[in-house]
Amino acid sequence: MTEQDGILPSLLPHVFRDEIQADRFRWIAMTFDKEVPKPEMESRVPAYKADLKRFIQALRNADPVAEAAMTNGERLRAFNAAKMETAVLRDRFGTACPVQSSNFQQPFMPMIWLRSPLQTAGETNKIVGFPLMRSARRQELKALAFDQDITNPDTRAAVAHHVWSATFQPVSTFFNSVRERVSLTGRSGGKFARSGPSSIKGAAFNPRVLIAMLNIFRVYDNWFEPRQYMAPWLENGRAAEMPEGEILKRVPRTDKVVAFRKKPVARPLYRTPAMRLGIQEVKHGRTGRLIVPSLHRVLYRPWLYWGTPVWNTFENRKLDRRSLRYADRQLATLQRKLA
Repeated sequence: MTEQDGILPSLLPHVFRDEIQADRFRWIAMTFDKEVPKPEMESRVPAYKADLKRFIQALRNADPVAEAAMTNGERLRAFNAAKMETAVLRDRFGTACPVQSSNFQQPFMPMIWLRSPLQTAGETNKIVGFPLMRSARRQELKALAFDQDITNPDTRAAVAHHVWSATFQPVSTFFNSVRERVSLTGRSGGKFARSGPSSIKGAAFNPRVLIAMLNIFRVYDNWFEPRQYMAPWLENGRAAEMPEGEILKRVPRTDKVVAFRKKPVARPLYRTPAMRLGIQEVKHGRTGRLIVPSLHRVLYRPWLYWGTPVWNTFENRKLDRRSLRYADRQLATLQRKLA
């Protein structure tokens, strides 16, 4: 999954030559409206949700039993398969032209690009292309012109799945998070003339140090930091139900007390990405609080001794506290050097 970068068609086939020859490589390119004003972008979402609601109602009217058995994700994928259309540009004379740049019009690439009806994750008016697919699917798509619709049901269903899953949202979220937390990975320069140019903060460090730092942050981001998340097709995935209750308020300047029903407030669910995928075991304390693993215990465990009698002696709490103090001292030393 990449953006429509002009250098990629001449670079990626050489980098992934072995995977392409083994017919294991799939390359999907995507572009969306990045320069749209925020009010206009927000106005597109209600129209999309209304269209999705009408589509689900039509499914329910056509076959209530089948629609009731579908999950929200299946409804969304069905909506995408039914509503996606071939993307073309029109010149001033009204003639249809390919939507992709000339670099993505190579002989080995299918010419057809598709416009997604989904308006989620800040990616509106999304257009998806298929520069390199597996051999059988690539030959099917290459037989189509750039302005031709996909009529084969099997091909349309397979391509619709790629259009539905095409998004930069997880990658963008990760890089925004790492730029905020690890100063060495921040962007250099800016768009404002007043701020002036700035240096690349991580250029003074060995690349191996930066790679190790990113690997540690990636593990921490996926396994140790619970946070809010809600998929576009989940209605109640963001919050847990709160119990109802009453609150007493005194009338000003009197001794009278009035009971009010407490307004239910949605409590957000905090989970790690590994928990959402079912990889990490979800544990709760006595009070119901979510328990996540200790980052120090994982990073400072002597994994070379795993499975031996020595492993049990290393797993006691005394060693964990000692490792924690050692990690704190190392972190303080590093912070002093960076300062």
